[in-house]
Amino acid sequence: AWFAREGTRYDAVIVSRYHLAWSWFPFLRRVHPRALKIVDTVDLHHVRELGEADLHGRALLRSAARATRRHELRAIRDADVAWVVSEAERDLLRDIAPDACVEVVSNVHLLPAVAPRKPAGARLVFVGGAQHPPNLDGVRWLLTDILPLILLRRPACELHLVGRGLDTAAHDLAVPHNVVFHGQLDDVGALFGTCHVGLAPLRFGAGVKGKINHYMAFGVPTVATPSAVEGMHLQRDRDVLVAGDAMGFADAVQRLLDDEALWASLSQHGRENVRRHFSIASAIPGIEATL
Repeated sequence: AWFAREGTRYDAVIVSRYHLAWSWFPFLRRVHPRALKIVDTVDLHHVRELGEADLHGRALLRSAARATRRHELRAIRDADVAWVVSEAERDLLRDIAPDACVEVVSNVHLLPAVAPRKPAGARLVFVGGAQHPPNLDGVRWLLTDILPLILLRRPACELHLVGRGLDTAAHDLAVPHNVVFHGQLDDVGALFGTCHVGLAPLRFGAGVKGKINHYMAFGVPTVATPSAVEGMHLQRDRDVLVAGDAMGFADAVQRLLDDEALWASLSQHGRENVRRHFSIASAIPGIEATL
């Protein structure tokens, strides 16, 4: 009702996520047909859902992902411009929706002014709400398969879990005392300043991973899966350590805990990657092309 009265003041309207575009775009055409319609995909949901279906081998999930793909493509074609967060997703849409107008406007992160120093001790951090399926799967894999391998080598190592619902997600697991659940934090800066390694054990997903950019912006070196680094302009062993199985993940964490030169190098290069690809300046070309 408010937009019907006041909306003609706006030259462009950005709708976040495809399912909201279903109702908003027909409404916009009716009350303000001249407005530029932009859908911010956030990530291509069907890619994430297909990855989950393949990981678990579940036909029902695969069928649901195909339905999501139809709905997403309908919203993308219905928009004047679709925003995606990576060149990889733009290239995918060029293949499956060549008639769509697509621009890359990725996640934006602000970098703290002061670069960190490696703290004392051995502390790991994972950030992500359990409501998001890749986070739920990832944190359970971390607790059941990866962390025990790390603790065999570093019994005093701490794991800090930040995100809504992670404690509930792990209620049926044997969680060692080294694990600290923080819930949702509005400001992670103080915690990140005490942590050595950021973890992204995501076995499926889409888009770009905000947790990785968040770690790197604060100079926290990161260990991630191949799925987690897709589309993020990251060079292995320069910007990030990448491992696809539990043992490889534990080995990479051990390297960062032991090797101060490697820690400092990844910390510096990670910050540079965020500045180059995920800053306000990096988002301007896609916004200018849209408007």
